[in-house]
Amino acid sequence: MNIANVPYLNSVAFFRHLALSRGDQLVDVVPRQAAAAAAGGKIAAGLLPVVEFFRLESTFERLGHFGIATRGRAHSAILFARTPLRYLDGARIAVTDHTSTTACLLRLLLEQRYAVTPAAYERVVTTDPSTRATAFPQPGSGQAGRGLVLRQAQDSSRARRSQVEGLAQNSAPPAEPVGLQTGTARRAAWQAADAVLLIGDEALRFKQTNRSFPYEFDLGFEWWLWHHLPCVFAVWAIRQDAASQKKALELALARSLSLTTAEFDSIAQAYAPAHGTVDELKVYLSSFVYRFGADEEAAIRTFRELVESHGLLEPAQPTLASVQPCG
Repeated sequence: MNIANVPYLNSVAFFRHLALSRGDQLVDVVPRQAAAAAAGGKIAAGLLPVVEFFRLESTFERLGHFGIATRGRAHSAILFARTPLRYLDGARIAVTDHTSTTACLLRLLLEQRYAVTPAAYERVVTTDPSTRATAFPQPGSGQAGRGLVLRQAQDSSRARRSQVEGLAQNSAPPAEPVGLQTGTARRAAWQAADAVLLIGDEALRFKQTNRSFPYEFDLGFEWWLWHHLPCVFAVWAIRQDAASQKKALELALARSLSLTTAEFDSIAQAYAPAHGTVDELKVYLSSFVYRFGADEEAAIRTFRELVESHGLLEPAQPTLASVQPCG
């Protein structure tokens, strides 16, 4: 079974000690790629952007109450802007191609909370084309598409752990968004933008070097101020036709969470200083809710109502090429 792994620091709690069953394999993809892979039948389970789960729930179901949410600041869902939010009417906003949920959240905040209508939301490729997933292997094939990081279950628990620990050592992209570094067109898009939306490790790293955008808006905190509810970014889900493997994966996730939350200090040290100071990263890791309660479930319902009423839900497409700002 192919399991989507989002190789961000905020997801490491699920994967650092995840014991895969024989025949299972982890596929490293950023959130929007995970959604495309799920829609195309290339993954059977994984951490999916919550807005994409809404689109896929005819074939996927929730895996327990696991996911990623924050109650207040998210620290890594950031709009970097040249002006305050209320002055972004008519602005051009560059949106990382990593995001689905946060792109929708941005539109809701600007267009509904602040009554601001940007001139354009422009998708910018911030994933280096040489490292983005373009093909997915069949289970057991052992062949990965260009840019795909595939991890198969092994007999040795030490080998399993060393594979996942590589997230903190070997998977980190460069210190600034790749879109700022490669390609004249991408550099021009960033420089011409009035604001830039980044998520995950990309946002953490850019905060360390940002000199171009004086205003930084944490969208998790903006959501909290608006609705006084947690901000849910992703949920664990599994294909309905793979339900026989659901219980085993739930137990493996629970075990990994239990072990990894005791290791946040060492994880923070491994990611510093490129992603922030050790103290900042300890706070960051501790700020996430990985097991949802009643508040997170209420937040999911509220978010769904808003994206539906704003016309942001479209049928899932098995493609990475969409330029829709919320797709």
